[in-house]
Amino acid sequence: MLTPKANNGNRVWYTHFQCWAISSKAKAPDAAWQYIRDFVLAYEPAIQNIAPTIPGVKELLPSFDNETTRNLGYQPLIELVQKPGVLRIPGAGAKWDKISGLIQAELDLVFAGEKSAADAAATVTPKVDAELARS
Repeated sequence: MLTPKANNGNRVWYTHFQCWAISSKAKAPDAAWQYIRDFVLAYEPAIQNIAPTIPGVKELLPSFDNETTRNLGYQPLIELVQKPGVLRIPGAGAKWDKISGLIQAELDLVFAGEKSAADAAATVTPKVDAELARS
């Protein structure tokens, strides 16, 4: 399943499960990268059997092409994530804080038992749509 098209017709895929970053103020960015790379190379292949996700390291992308992801219809993602400018990490977008806050406020009501998930979704969907439509 592909992500929805934005107002400009482009698609963006947000990666959620394996989000890594190195601070621009890191005292040892090369060591940080080596740690992340080594951890991801050792850990992510096992994750594919539990929760198929786009791997955090490009050389592991073939591990995402498996029977589970094919059955889920995820194959278009393999090509999509290799296109420059379409893979984002949540929080990187200018609108993410606003949208995340809108959604979280409704989720809090669901978790507190004050609202059903369906009602929360119905409440927040037009708010998120309006925020996404703003330029």
